Amino acid sequence: MVEAATRKAVYCKLPSGRYQARHLGSDGITRNADHTFETEKSAAQWLTLVGSEIIRGKLLAGGTIEPQAVKSYSLLRAILDTAVREDEILEQNPCRIPGYDRYHAPERPVATVAQVLALAEQMPPRYVALITAAAFSGLRWGQLAALRRCDVDLAVGTVRVPGNWRL
Repeated sequence: MVEAATRKAVYCKLPSGRYQARHLGSDGITRNADHTFETEKSAAQWLTLVGSEIIRGKLLAGGTIEPQAVKSYSLLRAILDTAVREDEILEQNPCRIPGYDRYHAPERPVATVAQVLALAEQMPPRYVALITAAAFSGLRWGQLAALRRCDVDLAVGTVRVPGNWRL
């Protein structure tokens, strides 16, 4: 029995000399191919095709794609586009999964003004300024941590950001 690189698809030689292919479906259940194959190569090709269809099905079903996978696929697609267009090594780009090169980050929840003020009220007095500055200034953590009293001018209503605090 030969296992594919993903360890989710296998094929084996039957006593008849033909090859049986098995794959892990998108639902997690192992399934046999609906027919057997004359050659080992044709079984492996069928498994590759089924694997692509499962990936496409997951994409079309609205599954999420991890950002790293999107970046990797985009890079591979760009390299193969160069091999097709400029270097003329390939006739066509095999990377053609529609929608796979786009990643939509889920929207992050944002606290309302009332929620921030309620949180600040619950904090010890020494952290109230930090909480409100973090929520309403847009400063990064290192910039907030580097602030000193002399950087804040309450009369004018400004905050001077001298730099970042580093570990």
